Amino acid sequence: MRRGVAGKRSIAHRAQIAGALAGALALATGAAPTVPDAIESMTSGASFATLVGTETQQLNPNPDGPITSTVQGQSRTYSEASGKLSALPVKGRAPKTGYSRSQFGEGWPDQDHNGCDTRNDILRRDLTAIKYKAKTKNCVVALGTFADKYTATTVEFVRGPQSADVQIDHVVALHDAWQKGAQQLTLAQRTNFANDPLNLKASTADANQSKGDGDAATWLPANRAFRCEYVATQIDVKAKYRLWVTTGERDAMSRILSGCTGNVPTLAPVPALTKGTQDVAPEGSGAGTGGGLGSGSSGTGGSDSSSGSNAGSGANPSAADPGVAPETKTTCPASAPIKGNQGSRGWIYHLPTGAAYKMTHPEQCFATEAGAVAAGYRKAGHS
Repeated sequence: MRRGVAGKRSIAHRAQIAGALAGALALATGAAPTVPDAIESMTSGASFATLVGTETQQLNPNPDGPITSTVQGQSRTYSEASGKLSALPVKGRAPKTGYSRSQFGEGWPDQDHNGCDTRNDILRRDLTAIKYKAKTKNCVVALGTFADKYTATTVEFVRGPQSADVQIDHVVALHDAWQKGAQQLTLAQRTNFANDPLNLKASTADANQSKGDGDAATWLPANRAFRCEYVATQIDVKAKYRLWVTTGERDAMSRILSGCTGNVPTLAPVPALTKGTQDVAPEGSGAGTGGGLGSGSSGTGGSDSSSGSNAGSGANPSAADPGVAPETKTTCPASAPIKGNQGSRGWIYHLPTGAAYKMTHPEQCFATEAGAVAAGYRKAGHS
């Protein structure tokens, strides 16, 4: 009798494992093996690694590993991207409960340990005719030309108060990711996600702010010629970090990909740093100003890309307090409560005790007044 019960439990347990194997096979290959197929593979002695190991690594490069300057996980063709889309789980959105920008790390760290922060890495990759701030080993971008794929427009980047004209977009928005599987990732994995070059593209402020935390079902780039590449990248990112899509999102992606042929444009790696000074910008042309602003995690327009280094025009930004991204459209982290904002009277910072503090939409947040002043902001109410 006990053997019979044990046998039934063993069969049930084996069926559960087989179901998991079937799902893994579907994810790895785009096929849909049945549970009996998986059971047969198990009884024949095939291991999980043998069945799905290689293909899973190709579709889902390890999100636990270190971020590198080389793009990992990009589809080679639109057909491959379409296959990945078919393998993505389809679910509804999870609750927004618990979301904050800090769930994906703070600001723009040097995640790949190449000696340069993520924001400047992406600017160096996506801009041309670049000039750098002196003595930064060609890391900190002072000047450059940006051809925006999102809008098919060109912007001249000048580091300083106008830094926010060029922002860094998370192709899969952080808030969107949070509601579609990122809650189940570790903080280290989410920090990798937020700083992965595969998921980052420079964009104009207008494009980034209009996107907010939208997915493919609610927002697509105005430049139709870029939509194929944009959607393929979203799919690559979601496959890499084991995120899911909603039904509407999947349908929108499928509709775009149905008109895409050939190869996905290869995303260039982040350039290596150099010690040369041949590309240093002349004094007074952006080289000595504060750092470039990304967009807030839910910053001035609810966008989902975080701000990076100092945003203002101070000559000597404070290394101790470089500023961090807002947590939401109207709030700063408790560790950096001072709100920096560009208003009609220029670059202003607001203290928590200030009359306009609660209604101010921060573009950058600081722990100290000295940090805000060093970044080029002046105190509210002072001329």
